Amino acid sequence: LIVKDGAPSISNNVISDGIHADAKGGPVTITNNELTSKNGFIVIYIQGIHAIISGNKIIGNNKMGIYIWLRISSALIEDNQISNCTTGIWADAGAGASDMQIVRNAVFNNNIGLYLWCPVDVRDNTVSNNSIGIEGILSTFHNNNIANNTFFILQSF
Repeated sequence: LIVKDGAPSISNNVISDGIHADAKGGPVTITNNELTSKNGFIVIYIQGIHAIISGNKIIGNNKMGIYIWLRISSALIEDNQISNCTTGIWADAGAGASDMQIVRNAVFNNNIGLYLWCPVDVRDNTVSNNSIGIEGILSTFHNNNIANNTFFILQSF
C-alpha cells in the first residue's frame, strides 16, 4: 500500500506487502492491522509526515518492521507487537524531529529491537529475545523491560 498524499487512516486490515507513506499531507494513522512483508519490503515506512502507529501486529519475515525516516515532525508508536525483523523499529527522523515516542510495544525475536538515530522518548516497552536490544543515541528511557537479548541490552554510539 503506497500513500503519497492526504491524511489516511488505515485500520483493521491484513496487509502482506507493507505500507509506504511519505512527504505530502498527513498525518497518517495506522491502527489495529496485521502487517507482514512477503515480497522483501519494509513493513511500515514513514517519511516526512506525522504518524500514529498503534495496536498493530507486525511480522517482518526478515525485513525491517517500522522505519521512520527523514524530516518527520512527530511520531507515536504505541501498543504494537513487532517480531521477526532485521530491525523492529528504526527511528532516524533527522534534525527536524520534535516529538518521537515509542510506548508500550512488545519488540521481540528481531536482529535489532530498536535502532534510534534521533531523540526518542522510549517508555514502558518490552524489548526481549533480540540479538541486540537497543542501539541508539540521545534518547530517554523510562520503565522498559529490556531482557534476554543475546549480544547487547543497550549499545550507545
